[in-house]
Amino acid sequence: DRVIHIVTPYSRPENVPALMRHLAAQGVALTWHPLIGSVAFPIEDLPDWVRPMRVNVPPGCDPFCYKLRAFVADGGIVDDERYGMLCDDDLYEDGVLAAVERMDAPIVARPVRANARGQRVSAPGNALDGRAGDDEAGRGGVATVFCDGRHIPAVEHRHRPPGLLRRAGGAMAG
Repeated sequence: DRVIHIVTPYSRPENVPALMRHLAAQGVALTWHPLIGSVAFPIEDLPDWVRPMRVNVPPGCDPFCYKLRAFVADGGIVDDERYGMLCDDDLYEDGVLAAVERMDAPIVARPVRANARGQRVSAPGNALDGRAGDDEAGRGGVATVFCDGRHIPAVEHRHRPPGLLRRAGGAMAG
């Protein structure tokens, strides 16, 4: 099986334990890449599948976008492996990563309609696909795209709508 790389522009240390538990429980081969700026990562003894990357964000830059662009430039991307983005205050819906793992297309989810935070994107027949017209300019973002390494440099790394992610709410504490 191909590895799924989850890339997280990180800034909330209180969410790290919950994110690690959530990702470890997904049942797929994955590597988590928290992108660390000025906020220290709270855990030093990490499992092999967690690979933090330090990114020095210049003053005035959007930390979210700058960190993602730095990963694309310097993250050692592997062409035939999958990449997805996860915000540090979100969790994937159950089964999303398993579905991504089974798909062969180089881009396995296209940007879908941006819903209000906390709402689930639902599409008839395939929870990883949108409906016609949902991919209007400015309506989707990097959070709704999983792609192979060859395609990740083409993904527009702008600030995100929540897409296929669910708000973690109280589950993120501790």
